[in-house]
Amino acid sequence: MLSLTVPLVALTIVFSLMRAYSLWESRRAARKTGLPYTYSPVHELETWAYITNPLLRWMYQDYLMKGHGWPRWARFMVKDWMYEDKGRAHEEFGDVFLVVSPAGMICYTADAQLALDVCTRRKDFIKSREKMKMIEPFGPNVVSSEGNLWRFHIRITAPPFGDAANRLVWAETIRQTGFLVSSWSVSESMALKSDIYLLGVNVMACAGFGRRIDWTDNSKAAPEGHETSLVNAIFGVVLYLPYILLLPQWLLKRSPWKAGYTAYKEFEQYMREFIAVEKARIASGSGYESKIKGNLLTAMLATSADEEKNLKQGAQRTSFNDDEVLGNVFMFFMAGYDTTANTIIFACVTLALDEDLQEQVIGEIDRIFEEAAAEGREELSYTHDFPKFKYMLAFMARSN
Repeated sequence: MLSLTVPLVALTIVFSLMRAYSLWESRRAARKTGLPYTYSPVHELETWAYITNPLLRWMYQDYLMKGHGWPRWARFMVKDWMYEDKGRAHEEFGDVFLVVSPAGMICYTADAQLALDVCTRRKDFIKSREKMKMIEPFGPNVVSSEGNLWRFHIRITAPPFGDAANRLVWAETIRQTGFLVSSWSVSESMALKSDIYLLGVNVMACAGFGRRIDWTDNSKAAPEGHETSLVNAIFGVVLYLPYILLLPQWLLKRSPWKAGYTAYKEFEQYMREFIAVEKARIASGSGYESKIKGNLLTAMLATSADEEKNLKQGAQRTSFNDDEVLGNVFMFFMAGYDTTANTIIFACVTLALDEDLQEQVIGEIDRIFEEAAAEGREELSYTHDFPKFKYMLAFMARSN
């Protein structure tokens, strides 16, 4: 036992000294800026925040419900702490201030113009490669890249986000919502969170990579060559995403969260199979005749193929490899799925609590249906009717 204790103590001392030195270096850099600053043992963007965030949220859940915001000592160790804390930190430290920690510095601003300048001047404000590497579990993507590499990614990923994709999302959302309503009509209780998340997964599976999933597909057996269904693989990646990002695969496979490893490998296998199918269809000359027109995977592969055709001899590469396709599909899915589901859940709760909002929303929906009926249409369409939802759009934007 003693033989293990000595190395552990030595490692702890070395680690503590390294953290202390890093904190001193960060403090010295902060003082040079002339900005006000404060300290935190962990900041919200570092790896340790995956531990402090859930722990502190669990410890202070009752305290936060009273509207007090975060205790000063814990505030910056929590991801997205500002939503509960409101403007308290800026009242204390000013419109622009620094948080100094052993992992470096973070600058927070309440100045809208400054925030806009930072977001638009990509060359001057480069994202940390160390941090961005964490969001590449399946490959490089448009969010994690910078500079010329970002321009390469945006050139291929931007075109798919057009009316074709919007029409597909509209149609599939209507179809999946019909399943949801039917399920609720025969159920004694409605599981709002889990059902809305399933709705989001099913819509994103169709819009993201052209796979239409029925409401009960998640309970079906895995297809040949797979350990789990597509829906279960997606849910597993979402559920275990922090561990997938933090742990190397060999450790994840042997950890208490080994189900995350299975979900990770299954999701990757499904995606590579879909990519192979779509690439074969495009190579045969029918790339735009995918069974699910407008899905992002097909559109992105088609754009990539067009770029490759137009490539001049000796020019730099202009098309994605499979890892880049997979990385971007995953990022699109994660960015759209979680935010959309949470917005819908929050909107449903808000409507349940505010009858005036209910009446306004229902009134607009009824009016648009009446206008469609007057034009001889029984169903609403993305092209004709979506632009008419002014109040609904404002309500959902506020919910988000």
